Amino acid sequence: EGVEVIDNDAFVKTNFLKVILPEGLVRINERAFYESNIRNIYLPQTLSFIGKDAFNTCSLLLNIILPNSLKEIGDRAFEFSGLREIIIPNSVIKIGDYAFSSCYDLKNVLMSDSLKVLPVDIFSFCYSLSSYTGGATLERIEDYAFYHCDKLRTKIVFPKSLKYIGEQ
Repeated sequence: EGVEVIDNDAFVKTNFLKVILPEGLVRINERAFYESNIRNIYLPQTLSFIGKDAFNTCSLLLNIILPNSLKEIGDRAFEFSGLREIIIPNSVIKIGDYAFSSCYDLKNVLMSDSLKVLPVDIFSFCYSLSSYTGGATLERIEDYAFYHCDKLRTKIVFPKSLKYIGEQ
């Protein structure tokens, strides 16, 4: 019982510094925290969906722990956020285009081993990205997935399941 959905635009451009979302919450819909000054957020273990642009342009959001219940991350969900590291749990099976694009300070990514497709521009313009691991079952890396990840110089081992690598 309680809040199960945070709807579109619910907390756009708010100045909450810390948010604790309740257990039982299943969905964070489109632009829920768009351009907010949020710094810390607790996501419950019941959350399964983060919608399009949900945390887009949350430049003060430096860290977030994604719950093991999460299945899907929408297009541009964290684009232009201040994230420095992201661990995408193995429960995540779908990530939208540009999901982490232009996270200029993002340095480390541990990718879900359940994901089949790295979408278009997922990490484009993540200039600080220097470590990417995981993705053991990837079949496709779409266009511009790592475009302008200028510091990504570590060894990336492509899984045997990989069938396609897109442009750039």
